[in-house]
Amino acid sequence: MSETTVVVLGAGCSVKYGYPLAKEFVPALESFRASLGVDAEKLKNCIGETIQLLRDANAQTVDELVFRLHTRALDRSSQSSMQAYMHRLRQISNAKLATAALFLSLEQQAKAQPLEGYQRMILRMLPGSDPLQKRFRETRFRLMTFNYDRLFELELLRLFGVDSNTQLLYGDDILNAGLNHCLGESMGFREDRFCFLKLHGSIGMRVREEYGQTRYYAYIDGERPGQVIDISDERFFANASQPLPQDRDPEPLIVFPVEKEFVRSGSENRLAFRDYIKTVWKQAERIMESAAEIWFIGYSFAMMDRPAVVKLLSHAGRCKRVIIQNRPGEAQRICKALAMEHPELTLRFVPYEQEF
Repeated sequence: MSETTVVVLGAGCSVKYGYPLAKEFVPALESFRASLGVDAEKLKNCIGETIQLLRDANAQTVDELVFRLHTRALDRSSQSSMQAYMHRLRQISNAKLATAALFLSLEQQAKAQPLEGYQRMILRMLPGSDPLQKRFRETRFRLMTFNYDRLFELELLRLFGVDSNTQLLYGDDILNAGLNHCLGESMGFREDRFCFLKLHGSIGMRVREEYGQTRYYAYIDGERPGQVIDISDERFFANASQPLPQDRDPEPLIVFPVEKEFVRSGSENRLAFRDYIKTVWKQAERIMESAAEIWFIGYSFAMMDRPAVVKLLSHAGRCKRVIIQNRPGEAQRICKALAMEHPELTLRFVPYEQEF
């Protein structure tokens, strides 16, 4: 690879468009649940259970909640080990459904306004007047995100009029995000052009095991200007009229930080998203190796995921500077903390005190 500029997005990029930060997440879930109609009773039950778990665990985010579930801090003493394991999987699956449904709902509001931060970033990465495919080939930028939302994708579609009904949005013709086919064995990337790695998955994707293979699905088949996404049981459950929870199919391709670490350590190989995580993070390491400059925008370096990010940065041997773009005061704090707590990273951290 030639030298590239890597941009990494965090939650601060989406907050101005209506997406909640940590302390606002539970109230946002409660408000969303109250807005759902009679065609979303199963979904309301999933959201209600997640809200109750968040409150019982005194957790602000689903990332923190799932960490506690994985460490068995919320197991019931009356359950056998297998019962507890299956119960945890169901609780985590419900948390993913709650998150995906909330974020898809928030998209409706976000799409009604200009996504100016994303628009500026896209035009900076893909400048000029050439056809989009030529811009993809010629740009030096590579993009990664820890966010589950689809704001970047939506703004790219809106700016360039990409028809995602005829092309795979996450395939190598558009976002080059690894998913070139619905079957998992075809995951791969083109090295000669722009790519967009969703390091924790996306609310735009779903996954399940099917006849011994990993299979990926889209929540939305194509995107049209002004398209309204209905939030109902029919979108999230295979057989919405049936009462049993095992009829849910498939689950959102959302990967919480602790799940990612279990997969990458090799201690969990039964989860449907395991190949996705291994492939995407391996590609992220390759991209970091070619980075001459790295930008972290709106990313807080929370302790829940910091070890993985520090390990990722350890591959940036050619990097001349790491720019931390965040709100005034926060960018400076993050730079000082990284330099003090991670001297093994021989990188120059530069604060850029500017909101996205």
